[in-house]
Order: sequence, then C-alpha cells, then structure tokens
Amino acid sequence: MKSKLPSSAETTLGLLTFFAGGLFVIACGFILQTLSGILIPFFVALFLAYLAEPLQKLLIRCRFPTGLRVLLVLLSTALILYLVGQLVYNSVNALTANLPRYQIRIQGMLFDAANALSIHPSVIQEQLTEIQWADHINAGAIAQILGQGLGNFVEFLTNLFLVLLYLVYLLFERESFIRRLENSFSHRSGASRAVEVIHSINQQIASYLNIKTGVSALTGIVVAGFLLLFGVDFALFWGLLTFLLNFIPSFGSILATIPPIIISFVQFETLAEPLVIMVLLISTQVFVGNVLEPKVMGDSLGMSPLIVVLALIFWGWLWGPVGMILSVPIISVFRITCENIDVLNPVGRFLNEPKLR
Repeated sequence: MKSKLPSSAETTLGLLTFFAGGLFVIACGFILQTLSGILIPFFVALFLAYLAEPLQKLLIRCRFPTGLRVLLVLLSTALILYLVGQLVYNSVNALTANLPRYQIRIQGMLFDAANALSIHPSVIQEQLTEIQWADHINAGAIAQILGQGLGNFVEFLTNLFLVLLYLVYLLFERESFIRRLENSFSHRSGASRAVEVIHSINQQIASYLNIKTGVSALTGIVVAGFLLLFGVDFALFWGLLTFLLNFIPSFGSILATIPPIIISFVQFETLAEPLVIMVLLISTQVFVGNVLEPKVMGDSLGMSPLIVVLALIFWGWLWGPVGMILSVPIISVFRITCENIDVLNPVGRFLNEPKLR
C-alpha cells in the first residue's frame, strides 16, 4: 500500500502548489506586459502568416520558388497594412474636423427634444452653459481620446518593419520546421506522433482563423455597403471597425454597431434614415452571429462566454485595444493546442463551451 500523506502535509502541499501557480501567472503577465513591444508584432505576424496560407498554397501549386513566394506574400501584406493605416489615419482626422458640425447638430437635437416635451429652451441653454459644453466636447478633447484608444494600434503600424521581419522568418521557417522536429526525436514513432499532433493543431488553427476572418470580412463589407448606400460619414472606417471587432464574440458585434448608428442619428435631419440603418446593421449582426457563423464554423470551436470575457479583460489590460482584438484568436489557439495534447486535454475541455443536453 502507498503511504498516505498526513492531512497537514497535504494542506501544505496544496498551499504551495496554489502559491506557485499564482506566482507563475503573475510572472507570465509581467513578462507579457514588459515585452509587449516585441510580442504584439510577433502575434500579429503569426496571425498574418496563417491568413496568408491560402496565397502560399496557391503560389506553391504555381511552382514559385521559396524566395519569390515569400516576397509576394510580404509585399501583399505590407500593402494591405499600409492601406488600413491610411484609412484609420484619414478617418480619425476627418472625424476630428467634423466634430464642431456634430456638436451644433447635437445641440439642435436637444432643443428639438425640449420643445417636444414643452421644456423652455432657456433651461437647456442653462444646462449646456453649466457643463461648459465647449470645454468637454471639442475637437482637441475627442482627438486626445481617439489617440489614446488607438495608441497601441498606431504604434504597431509605425513598427511595421518588425512585423514584416517576423513574418519573413515565419514564412521561411514554415517548411524547415517539420524536418527539424523529426530530427529532434531519437525514435521514429515519437517523431511521427509529434508531427501528427503539429499538423492537427496547425490545420485546426488555420481553419478557425481563415473562416473567422472570412466571416468578419464579409460582415465588414456588408456594413460598409449599407453605410455607403445611405451616405453615412466614414462608412469604410466603420466597416473596418466591424471587421476587427467581430473577432470578439458577442461583445464585438455590439461595440461595432453602436458608433455608426450614433453618427447616423447625428448626421441626418430626420429619423427615417437612422432607424433604417439601425435595423439593417443589427439584422446583419444577428444573422452573422446566429446563422452564418455557426453554420460555417460548427460547434467544434465554441468557447465558454466566461472565458471570452476573462480573455478580453486580461489581454486588453496587457496590450490595450490590439490585445482585445487578438484575445479570442490567442485563447482559441491555446485551446486547440491543449485539445491535441493528452496531458493538457482537460484544460482544452475546460475552455470549451459546455453542450446543452
């Protein structure tokens, strides 16, 4: 019979394990935050490498040499990132320039509402004077808020060289990684099992990221199309924002829908256009989230809503807005990896969304 530890020893061992785990988590968080300037571009490059996989396969089938293949992928990625950066920069500048016009429109809406409720306009004017409207809502203040909110993203764009450098390394190492992995095992059976697990993880991650990106891109295009049709300001920017925020399940679609709806209510003189826009945007998100995405992705990549919230908070705290966008892809990759490794399989099941019976 195996000797049983005394209860005091078991308690001590449990406490030591708990504190060791807590220290490990704190250390990991500290390292991730300290090295964010290096790790954010790396994770973005890894994300882009998976998105470039279809183009890579096409170029391989066309028998392009490795160097030319990597160069074409690199140039395509750099062009897309440059266009995205230009769109964000121009949209923020245009939004800042239009703020005085929006301010006048909001004041007019307040006076109209006061008139409808039989409130004397002087009451509204007095309230606006007391809160010093011009001091709280002005181009400089909003520009500062937008700058803070997009700070990490703009910083990432200015550090584009580092992202592309990581991407080059990942694309070149793609083919030699498996060979080095096989050579690192002394037994062929162990090498075969490792390669099988790596292939399985890689396929599931690529499938998830490509499908999620495709669905998010389609949603962004539809939203931008509706907004362009009605002439809403910054329609392309709201479409891009929808694409990015749709990587965050549930909450992302809500966050992506609110700004263009607010802008439409401020921009148009009547309520007809904003109400139609609101119905179209909400209907699009409901259809994508409840019909299209479950249909194309299935239930295999579902995730617990609690885990999504915690991942959003954790990565947002670590890396700001970029971390919030990358949070769900990162935790999804981690879960897929755990599900394909026997020792870590319970962790993968814990992260998965429970099935209703």
